Amino acid sequence: MDTPLNLPRVKEHLRYNWWKYVLLVSLSLVIWNLYFSMTAYRPPEDKKLVTLIYASGDYPTAQMWLDTVREEHFPDQEEFTAEFVVQDETYGTMVLSTRMVVGDVDLVVVPRSEALSYAESGLLLSLEDKGDIPALCEAAGVDIQRGWWRNTAAGERHLLWIPVSGLPRVCSWLYADPADFCLGIRIQCGNEDNAVELVRLLLQDAAQNPAAAPEATAAP
Repeated sequence: MDTPLNLPRVKEHLRYNWWKYVLLVSLSLVIWNLYFSMTAYRPPEDKKLVTLIYASGDYPTAQMWLDTVREEHFPDQEEFTAEFVVQDETYGTMVLSTRMVVGDVDLVVVPRSEALSYAESGLLLSLEDKGDIPALCEAAGVDIQRGWWRNTAAGERHLLWIPVSGLPRVCSWLYADPADFCLGIRIQCGNEDNAVELVRLLLQDAAQNPAAAPEATAAP
């Protein structure tokens, strides 16, 4: 004979089995999120540009400028993004190192100590032979000598980064003191030509607005 279903029996069932339903709902949400994460559209490497900034900063200001530049100068590109990673000795360092090694980044804004480490590992693109980059640095008043790195083992010298202190636009994004920061391009990134062009635009902007460079943007 079937046991009739009534409210007291439902309550008794839930009293001992409620966690199963919570677990079922949680697993369903995880699977749902994984499905959309795996199937969501992602722009191809040559249609997006990621600027990774290892500092606290003004994300809305940075992203607004990048969106404007993309619309005006890169109409064929789908996505320009600024991503800030907070500096710390555990999580921040791990995220930064992993993304640099994997190649999930095009441009980086990092302290000079990090830039030197990437130079030693061969992860930064040489800029001295990228058209007019050295000339644009001179026109913008950038201290280009601070961007050269010497590979003593190979007896070579390369321009691997631009001092951020000479780029007023990037200075305005940082809450940290920009004096020690460098801007570089990851070697063999998925969008090298447009990364180099973005550096050119930042240098042209610096030449046109030399007085706009602040020491640092105040944190809110």
